Amino acid sequence: MNSARIPSKRPFSVADALVLIGAAAVGLALIRGWDSPLWCPLWMYSSRGRTVSPARLILHTIQVGVSWTIPFGLSLTVALLALRFRRPRPSIRRITRQPGTIACFATLAACVYHVSGAIFYDAMAYLTRPQSAVHLPSPPFVRFDNPRRISRSIGLWLHDNLLELFPFSISPSVAVPIAVGWCVLIACGRWRRPTDWIDRSGRWLGAFWIALAIAFVILTYLYRFII
Repeated sequence: MNSARIPSKRPFSVADALVLIGAAAVGLALIRGWDSPLWCPLWMYSSRGRTVSPARLILHTIQVGVSWTIPFGLSLTVALLALRFRRPRPSIRRITRQPGTIACFATLAACVYHVSGAIFYDAMAYLTRPQSAVHLPSPPFVRFDNPRRISRSIGLWLHDNLLELFPFSISPSVAVPIAVGWCVLIACGRWRRPTDWIDRSGRWLGAFWIALAIAFVILTYLYRFII
C-alpha cells in the first residue's frame, strides 16, 4: 500500500543482545590490567616520596573510574553501528539523519583519525632508524631511535594510542563533531523523536561522549587545586 513510508524499525532480538554482550566483553578485556591510566597523576607524587592525601586518593579513584568507561563506550559504539546497518533498517538517507547514528559515526571517525595519525608517526619514526630496510636520510628527517616504542606489541600499541591518549586528544575530537552535528540537525529542523532502540541508544552514547569530554577537563584542572 504505502509501504515506502513505513519505517523499518528494529525490534530488540536475541541476536542484538548477543552482540551487545560481546561488546561488553571486549570492553572488559581492554581494561584488564589497566589499573592506573597515565593521565591520572597520582604516580607522580608516590614516585617522588610525597604523601598522597585522602582527597587526592578520592580524586584519583574517580579519574580511574571515568577512564574505565572508555573501552565500553568504544566497543558499544562499534556494536551499535553494526546493528544499525543490519536488516531490517531504515533507508540510508534516514539513517544519516538520525542523531544516534551521527554520534556513533563521529566517535568512530575521530578514533580512526587519531589511530591513522599514530600509524603514520610510528612508520616515519621506524624509517628514520638505521636498522630499517628503507632508511630515510637525516637531515632533512629527524632521527628517531626509540626501540621500546617501535617494538611494542599491537595490543599495547592500540592501548597506548587509543585509550591513554583519549583524555587529551581524542575526547574533544569526539565531543565537538557530535555537538556540531546535533546542532545542525536542530537548526535544519530535522531532529526527530527516536525511531527505535538503536537510535535512542546512540543518542545516549552521544551524550555520554560529550559528558566524558567535560569530565576530563574538570578532573584534570581540579587536581591542581586539591592538596
